[in-house]
Amino acid sequence: MVLVRLDFIELCFKDMNCKICHIDSHKNILLIFIFLFTSTIFSQKISSLKDSVLKYKDLNSQKALDFSFQALNLPFSEEDVYDLFDINYLIGEIYFFNKFYEKSLQYLSQSLTIYESLSSDQKINKNVKKPPWLLSLIGNIYYENENYEKAKTIYKEAIDNFSLYGDKFLEDKTRGTAIAELNLALISKKQFNYPQAEFYYKNILDRQKNGILNDNYVTTILLTYLEIMDFYFISGKDELGVKYFNLSTKLFEKENVDIQIAPNYSRIISRYAVYLKNKKQYRKAIKYFEKSKNLLEDFNSLIPDINVSISECYFEIGDFEKAEKTYNENLKNKDLSFKDKIKNFKGLGKIYSVQNRNKDLINVYGLITKLYEEKRNIISVNDLDNQMIISQKQKEINENILKNIRNSYFITVLILVSIIIIIILVFNYNFQKVKSSKLEMEKKQISSKLDSKNRELVSKANFILQRNEYLKNIKIKLDKSQVNDQSFKRISREINDLINSDKSYREFDKTFINVYPEFYKYLNVRFKLSQTYLRLAAYIKMNQTNNEIAKICGVSIRTVETQRYRLSKLLKLDKDENLNSYIQRIN
Repeated sequence: MVLVRLDFIELCFKDMNCKICHIDSHKNILLIFIFLFTSTIFSQKISSLKDSVLKYKDLNSQKALDFSFQALNLPFSEEDVYDLFDINYLIGEIYFFNKFYEKSLQYLSQSLTIYESLSSDQKINKNVKKPPWLLSLIGNIYYENENYEKAKTIYKEAIDNFSLYGDKFLEDKTRGTAIAELNLALISKKQFNYPQAEFYYKNILDRQKNGILNDNYVTTILLTYLEIMDFYFISGKDELGVKYFNLSTKLFEKENVDIQIAPNYSRIISRYAVYLKNKKQYRKAIKYFEKSKNLLEDFNSLIPDINVSISECYFEIGDFEKAEKTYNENLKNKDLSFKDKIKNFKGLGKIYSVQNRNKDLINVYGLITKLYEEKRNIISVNDLDNQMIISQKQKEINENILKNIRNSYFITVLILVSIIIIIILVFNYNFQKVKSSKLEMEKKQISSKLDSKNRELVSKANFILQRNEYLKNIKIKLDKSQVNDQSFKRISREINDLINSDKSYREFDKTFINVYPEFYKYLNVRFKLSQTYLRLAAYIKMNQTNNEIAKICGVSIRTVETQRYRLSKLLKLDKDENLNSYIQRIN
């Protein structure tokens, strides 16, 4: 029985912002640029490859797997972790629908481990502890391997997690809950608990009648009709089964056929064909099986089961040639699962037995024996496979060997957990190392810019100082010339005004604020200093001596000393507290 097809949850993308700062060495600039550019490309490529996987997973599973493994082999950053969770899930989904359950469980487990390592901010549904679609798919694997109790537990856990979805994901929540209940109904049906199965089906149909499901409405309805139809055929209520087959046909014919609806309707036709086959209406059954196959052109993984049923119908009507041909065509499929191979070989064995082709019969049973031997030699370390091995060997091994297997399992799990912890630690260490490297680089770049601005600030201060010195010398020469001409006196006054002009100081202030943006603000807010004392504090911050400050300001050293004393009072410094040290501590 093929289980419910799963839709995957929405994707979450994060932007990567790269900053390239100025560095003197051209070689370093090039290396940094290449590093940042390559990181960006890789991140985009992982996201792009995931889009390709989503595009091809239903059309060409091998192509989708190729894209998936390309993505997993790329370097990744923190922003890519959610994409890695998605890709591992998609690989598990592809392997499941191709009936490679061991590989499917391996990648789904990896996906679950990644999800549990995410912070709540990185998750689309922040309250969800475990991704319910993923849990549903794991439940399907246990179902396919007939571990129904384990499957039931996981489906119920999936429903619990669907209930944690927020209002934004209401449709996904109701649809996911319906699918999990469909699977619980399947288990009830397998265990002959028909009242419980019917309860689940009525629950789902009531939800659909109330119009809770909108998107993918037809797909979900068809899936429900399929299971209800199967339920009624199994429980002997054939008329009700046929009723739901007709309802399915009407619904399908009303809708546009798309890639999601076709395979589900194909399953409905196939199940109806099985019903006809059980009623010994073999030719009519073949017709419906063929119709089912025609809807599965893009889903080759589902065709082998139908071909087996067609071969069985041909066998029953005595057309052994067509039956044999169909079995052999199936066996040419390299991706055929172990179970499907066994089915086909056993079918051939029946044909050879009826035709007394003893040589061919011996060859077929030899191949079947070889397949079982190969299956026994496959050692798997996951929970599901260990349970299957223990179940198969219970009758053949004694209690001591069973204890050894359990001990080996515990050690294997312990080793696996240790490896996972080491991988997580290594990943975290590498991430922190890259992060520290980026921070150090940014720190150096900021330091380089600050040094450049400091040099510009000192240059402006030196310019004011040199200009004032030059102008003072000219004024002294004019004063010594003792010329009483009015024009000379006017020039002397203009020089004096120029020395005390506020324009150069304003330019100095702009540059200083650019280097120390919070310095003036701190002093203004806390002490409300005048412009004279703010500039004096700025010169002290620049490690200018009293003599240099006097020349810059065009005043005497005595005046500077007086201003320093008053500034200490305004800043409320203790007698033993040094003014220079206090100002240097201000950022």
